[in-house]
Amino acid sequence: MGNIFRNIYSWFRTMYGDNLYQYLKGADCNYDISYTNHFFAIGLVTLAIVGLIIALYYFLPRGRFNRLGSWFITMGIAAILCFAYGFGTTYSKYDNMPAYWIYGPNNVEAEIDPNTGEAICNDCDCLNPIDDAVEQVDNINFLYFGFANSIISIGLFIILSFIVKRFSTPAQHTPWKSLFPKR
Repeated sequence: MGNIFRNIYSWFRTMYGDNLYQYLKGADCNYDISYTNHFFAIGLVTLAIVGLIIALYYFLPRGRFNRLGSWFITMGIAAILCFAYGFGTTYSKYDNMPAYWIYGPNNVEAEIDPNTGEAICNDCDCLNPIDDAVEQVDNINFLYFGFANSIISIGLFIILSFIVKRFSTPAQHTPWKSLFPKR
């Protein structure tokens, strides 16, 4: 299941950047998968948010709130919540992100022991940015990831609407019969 979410989020990797994608999928500085796959947790929480909002929309009796406009409002609420979650989660991981992913592979070097002149360690966390390196993972990348997460939540909302609407009494025809009314 983690690979499914990773593949879905990889469709948007040009939007939020390859370095952030490599970090979130759990790659180390040699592109070996050795860390936690963050896409699995992010995808599950996004699915849970959308599923909860779908359940509230389709199963709570609510009078005239079963029209097309209310369906779009509900989808917008799900997208905003998933945007906030995607942005907040990736931004909170920034402090733990190795310098390798922040500055890119050509802009880091290992810490050098002043006594021996050798690298202190071979771990990715020991890499430091070169003095003139520009960050390749910045706040805008986290915003774009949040935007990608909201696009994914809209897709999940539409798919889950196809599945769940059949079991709903108050809104079993929303939004599809609202889109194509009989004349």
